Amino acid sequence: MTATQKLATYTAREFLKLDLPDEWRQELIDGHLVSMTPLGGPHQVLHGRMIGLAYVGLANRPGCTPRPEAGVAVDGLDGDQWYEADIAVSCVPPHPGDEGLVQEPILIVEILSLSTDRKDKRKKLPRYKLIPSVREIV
Repeated sequence: MTATQKLATYTAREFLKLDLPDEWRQELIDGHLVSMTPLGGPHQVLHGRMIGLAYVGLANRPGCTPRPEAGVAVDGLDGDQWYEADIAVSCVPPHPGDEGLVQEPILIVEILSLSTDRKDKRKKLPRYKLIPSVREIV
């Protein structure tokens, strides 16, 4: 009989302190590291267009900015969820040392693909809805 090894779990704060290679894109889901696939060509094009549209749409809202590949700590830094949204808009300026965390997002955008559809809809969407500041999820 072989012993099973328990996978390490992390809080968002611990996750941000991990010394992971820069080329690795990771999220934290239920305390576990989950690798993200690299952005494909169509995804990159749509992502760029949506960022441009967000900037135009926010022209009359000084201080509000879209952030690409935005870190969202659903339950705060002591929770066990750290998602990387394709785009998040916040009207709170980034703080030094935030490690990419978007404070009080008002809009979260996820660009769905065959490889992310299930995770984005079943795991991330319900939790994004719990963030008090969020007004829209696309």
